[in-house]
Amino acid sequence: MSERDIKLHVEPGRGDRLLDALGHRRTRRSALSAIYFDTPDLLLSRHRFALRLRSEDGRWVQTLEGGTGGADDRLEDEVTVVPDRADAAVPALDVERHRGSKVGRELRALLKRHGRPRLDEVCRTEFTRVRRVLRARGAVVEWALDAGEVTAAGRSQPISELELELKSGDPAGLHALAHQFQVLHGLWIDPVSQSQRGVLLRADAAFHPPVKASHAPWSAKQARALDGAAMLRCMVRACLAQILPNAGEIARGSRDPEHVHQLRVGLRRLRAAARGMRPFALRLPQGWEAAVMPVFDALGDARDQHVLSTSIAPRLREAGAAIAGAGGPSEEEAEHLRQLVRGAAFQGSLLGLMAFAEAHDDDGEGRAGKGTGLDGLVRALRKLARQVARDAGGFETLPFARQHQVRKRLKRLRYLAEFAASAFDRGETGAWLRKVSPAQDALGRHIDLVLASQRLAASAGAAPDAGFAVGWLQAKSERAARKARKALRRLGEARRFW
Repeated sequence: MSERDIKLHVEPGRGDRLLDALGHRRTRRSALSAIYFDTPDLLLSRHRFALRLRSEDGRWVQTLEGGTGGADDRLEDEVTVVPDRADAAVPALDVERHRGSKVGRELRALLKRHGRPRLDEVCRTEFTRVRRVLRARGAVVEWALDAGEVTAAGRSQPISELELELKSGDPAGLHALAHQFQVLHGLWIDPVSQSQRGVLLRADAAFHPPVKASHAPWSAKQARALDGAAMLRCMVRACLAQILPNAGEIARGSRDPEHVHQLRVGLRRLRAAARGMRPFALRLPQGWEAAVMPVFDALGDARDQHVLSTSIAPRLREAGAAIAGAGGPSEEEAEHLRQLVRGAAFQGSLLGLMAFAEAHDDDGEGRAGKGTGLDGLVRALRKLARQVARDAGGFETLPFARQHQVRKRLKRLRYLAEFAASAFDRGETGAWLRKVSPAQDALGRHIDLVLASQRLAASAGAAPDAGFAVGWLQAKSERAARKARKALRRLGEARRFW
């Protein structure tokens, strides 16, 4: 069975407001407890499986979730169980109960590959669930509000979340209902499951590691067969797999620069996908890019400050400049970013993009234009490659705004090439990508030096050493620009796999 749901964070203590807004009629209240299991090295968690025994009002169910489903479309198998002995309070765990399901077969294969490790208790949950079935835009959705706690390794954390699960009908109704609750009650998408919270507690960690971009979610055969709209939906889905977890960690309070960086990369990949597949992007949510830009810009400011404080400022101090005010983002700036990520505009755009990614084309719009989606992607690659090559020869003589544009185009070129790579020879794609990385790094170093010099020049009146630092940075940026030109030229000489 495939499970499709959206989980929204509810600030502890605000659940009663949700219940009052929904109305208490036709709701059902249940007491639930669950025990989650994993291997000693958390093999299941690392492969996005969750295995639990759950009691709901005295009835025990063993549930396995995970497998090859997407971030909001996971496989699930439930089996009702009874304790093995009359005096046993909890039934024994048995993975073989799921052997008849697809997700069960995938789990058994995973455990077999790793020598069939033992499964131990990881965490427990105790919570009250209030649920109700709603209908919205042709969809039947179960609304479930959970309040309680998760415990692991002697530590505990509150559970306070709203889960919307599609029972039947159009997935668009699920996303519309989630958007309604998000706007009216200030909720935000939190993809961290209860079992994942237990894993964090067990490790005494506050946040999950940053999530990097994954490979294109299609095979070579699929890439050649997808029409333009279907390919764009797959690209958006892949971007969301990076965006949602990193945005969730920032919304929960993470100040890790890598969460900031990876969220920005995910949003840039999303924008690159939309531009590269522009002829097929008519159904993207209206205004989505304008809604994400305040977050994107704030992420860029945080990233620039981090580079200045951790990479450039130490080099300046070694050169003899004592630069004040070169620290990372302040508490106020970090809180501003967190509120932007939690905000209605950004969260609404994410829900709209999720709905777009999971929709299906049935009117032929995706087949409009010439050729397949891959043909359109290759045309975008060729155009970007020509634009980058045109500016490579005299790169250091270009105005800075034009240099920055070259860097942006090179990033789009790389992201689109990574989406297309699975349809081409692996050796040729690998060889080209190994050439694009040094060029992107060289441009990045140059741009970072210029932005740092501009930031310090703006504060020259308040920083005695700022003048010396600006001159030092300008000299370094000129040398970096020459290196960037050479790296771009080498990339231009590389064989393009498309």
